[in-house]
Amino acid sequence: MRLKTLYWRRGDNYRSKAGLSLQRWLASGLLISCWIACSSQALAQQRGGPTALAAGVRIGVEHDDNAHRVEAADAKRDFLTRYFATLDATHEISPQAQAFAGMRLGAKVFFEEHSADSLLTQIDLGYQQRISNRVTFSGGLDIKDLTERLSLRDYTRGGARLGAGLSLGIVRLSASAGWRYFAFKPQAVQSSHGPNLSLGARAQLTESIGLELGYTMARRLLDSQALRLEGNVFILDSSGELRRDSFHGWRLGASYRSFLLLDASYGLSINTSNSYGQQLLRHSIDLMVTTPLFWEVYMSLRGELQRTSYTDPVLVDEFFVTDEENRNAAILAVARPFAENWEIEARFSLYLQEFGVGSQYSRQTFLIAIGYGFE
Repeated sequence: MRLKTLYWRRGDNYRSKAGLSLQRWLASGLLISCWIACSSQALAQQRGGPTALAAGVRIGVEHDDNAHRVEAADAKRDFLTRYFATLDATHEISPQAQAFAGMRLGAKVFFEEHSADSLLTQIDLGYQQRISNRVTFSGGLDIKDLTERLSLRDYTRGGARLGAGLSLGIVRLSASAGWRYFAFKPQAVQSSHGPNLSLGARAQLTESIGLELGYTMARRLLDSQALRLEGNVFILDSSGELRRDSFHGWRLGASYRSFLLLDASYGLSINTSNSYGQQLLRHSIDLMVTTPLFWEVYMSLRGELQRTSYTDPVLVDEFFVTDEENRNAAILAVARPFAENWEIEARFSLYLQEFGVGSQYSRQTFLIAIGYGFE
C-alpha cells in the first residue's frame, strides 16, 4: 500500500484585497481551476506525451477560535469556508532537460469576521539540466502574493536562483544562490531584498532511511534606518545608517519510508542586525508521521516546538501583529479516498506561543474538507 501525504498549509493564510469582490474572484478562480484539472487530465490521457500534469481542488468549512490571530484575550471566533487549487506541470524538453511550472490559488472567506478574509496566489517556475549521471544544473523563479481585506499582513515575496547538484554514491550534494525580495505592503520601509545562499547534503542510507543536512544564509537589505533605544523610546540612528540583517539557518533531518512515513528535524536559526530588537536565536524541533489506519483511512500528525531568545529586550506596542510563521503547533488530520480521485479530510490544528516569548497566544481550528485531484 502506497501512503499519501496529507495537505499541510502552515502559514498560508489566504487573503483577499480590500475593496474587491472576493466571492466573484473566488468563484471565477474555482471554475477555472476545475476546468484546468478536468481538461488537463483528459489531455494527458489522450496524448500520453512528455508532459506530466497534476491538479487538484479542495473546498472545506472550518471553525477558527482566533480569526484575526491576535493575543488570546482579544480573540474572536467564527466559521469560514476555505478553498485551495493547485496545478503542476513537468515537461521533458529532452532526455537530459526538464521544465517545471506550478500554481497555487487559495482563499478564506469568514461568515462574520469579513476583515479576516484572505487570498493567496503563488507561481513557481523551474528548469533542470542533467550534465551527466552525477551532475545537474538548475534555475528557478518564484513569486507569492498574500493579501487580506484588513491589509495588516499583506506582502509579496519572490526571487530567482541558480543551483547545482552532485551525486556521490548514496550521497547527494546541492547548492544554490540567488536574490530574494520581500515587499511588506502596509509599511514599505519594512520591505527588504538581498542575496541568498543554500547548501545541502542528503544520504540515503537504506531504501527506507535517509539523513539530510542543510544550511541557509540570507542577507536582508532594508531602506529604513537602523533603530536605537533611548530610555523606552525608539529613535533613528543619528548616523543615518540603514538597517542590515544577516540570517543563518541550520537544519538536521531524518526520514523513514516503509509502512508509515516519518520525518523528524532539528533547526537552529540566528538573525543578527544593526537595528535594535532584531537579533534572535531560535531552536525548533519538527516531527511528522503519516500512517494508514483502517477502512482506507490515513492519519497524519505533525508537531513543532520552538524556543526563541532575543539579544535585546523586545518592546511590544499597540501596533504589534502576530502571525503563525513561528509558533508551537500540533496538527492532526485524517483522510479517506472515495470514488475515483476524490478524498474527504478532517483536520484539527492547535497553535501556541513559542517558548521564550511572553505574549499569551493560542489558536484552534477544525476543518472538514473535500478534495478532487489527479496525477
